[in-house]
This record gives sequence, structure tokens and C-alpha cells, in this order.
Amino acid sequence: MAEKNGMRPRPRARTIALLTDFGTRDPYAASMKGVLRLRAPQAVITDLSHEITPLDVRGAGYFLEACFKYYPQGTVFVAVVDPGVGTARKIVAVDTGRYVFIAPDNGLLGFLAGLFPKLQAHTVSRAFAAKISNTFHGRDIMAPAAAYLASGGRVASLGPRLKTLRRFPEEKPTRRGNKIRGKIVRWDSYGNAITNLRESDLKSWSGCVVRAGKIVLRGLVPSYGHSRSRFCALINSEGRLEIASPMGSAQKISGLKVGAVIEVTGHAG
Repeated sequence: MAEKNGMRPRPRARTIALLTDFGTRDPYAASMKGVLRLRAPQAVITDLSHEITPLDVRGAGYFLEACFKYYPQGTVFVAVVDPGVGTARKIVAVDTGRYVFIAPDNGLLGFLAGLFPKLQAHTVSRAFAAKISNTFHGRDIMAPAAAYLASGGRVASLGPRLKTLRRFPEEKPTRRGNKIRGKIVRWDSYGNAITNLRESDLKSWSGCVVRAGKIVLRGLVPSYGHSRSRFCALINSEGRLEIASPMGSAQKISGLKVGAVIEVTGHAG
């Protein structure tokens, strides 16, 4: 009806989702939001988190991989965990066909290459912003680029095509016979150990024993409330093997660190 009256339908507001290690005590996250409000007033701005451990690029990648798929198609994700700010490292915009991501090319977005083999990555030109601080590219380059894309701009217009994204070395589990070894890749805020072992790594087994340091767990439980022990192992909502302490923090009680080896011994069903 609107088109028949000579009016164009209003474009759907795009979501801009922010992930940083800024915290909320300082003006950094608020400054980025101000730039976005000014440049893309129609956009819906949402916070994924500003509590990434400072400078933990790999942790930011794990966080983003776990949650991006639950956002509306067309969402522009801006991830700013940037130890190399002000150096020659590139800023990259990645179009997967469903979502767009903007981040430093420091490995944070490397996980996308395995999920979207036909993605297109472009460097974001410094000329895109008028005034640039050497220490705050999130505000001065990434936020203006995100606002441009949320307002209908094209990723290809931001800068030259980038052939490959920087990736961290693969952390694939190793299997030998009826044993598979992985590692703890991060701790969540409950003190649960998130590992790089996935449900698909274990589904051919009808039973298993999980070992992590001095912890020995026989079998997996369906959820935390099914455990009657100090620790339990289960498949979490991300489809990863997790070690938890149902009424406490497995991180504090176990003393295990990120990178600790997790060994699962199983037998075929």
C-alpha cells in the first residue's frame, strides 16, 4: 500500500552488537555508542559484553563464536579486543552472507573461516574516519564503519579485499585408540571449565571416564542438578564438554588453568 501511494517502505533497522574488553567504568564503550547513535540513529545497538578479560583476543573469539548465531540475520558485530591498536595490524570487515563482523585482524575472527568458507573479508581503510586517535580505533574507525554498514553500506566499499584472515593455531583434540585429549579453553563466570572437546567427539561412546588433573569423573550427567558429586562432566549449551562444580566454582576448587589437559577414555556402545 505504501508503494502505491508513492512512499517507500521503511527499511528494517539493523542490529549493531558490541563486544569489547573495555568494562563499563571508563568512557570507552559509551563513546563508541555515541558515535553509533549519531551516525546510524535507526540502528538497534546491543551489548554482547564489555567484560572480556583485558587483551584476551582468543577468549573474545570463543565468546563470539558461541553466541553470534542467535542474532538476527544482517546483524553487524563489532569486536574490539585490540592489543595491537595503533600498529600496522589491519582492521577487517567480514561479510558471511548472513552477518557482518568488524574487528582487528588479530585472530579474533579466525573462527569464521571454518564456518563460512565463502566469506568475503575487506580491510577497513583509515581514510574512512576524519580524525583518528592512535589508541582508540574502536571509536574512530570501527564504529563509523559499523554505522555505515548498518545504514545500507557495502563491505566491499570499506577497503581492499583481504585474501585470508589471521587465525590462531588449530586446537584440535588428539585421539589415540579409545582415548581423546583436549584442553580447557576458557572459564565462564560460574567457574565452569569449557573445553575444546565437542559432543561429536564423544557420541560414538556409550560410556566414558573424564580426567582433568586430579579430577576423575565416570560418565557424563545430563545437567548440573543431576550430579551428586563435587564435580561433574556434561555437554553444555554450546555442545562442548564442560567440567563444573554444581554448588561452587570448579575453577577455584580444582586449581586448573586454561590450557590444562582433559583426557576422556571411552568404550564403544
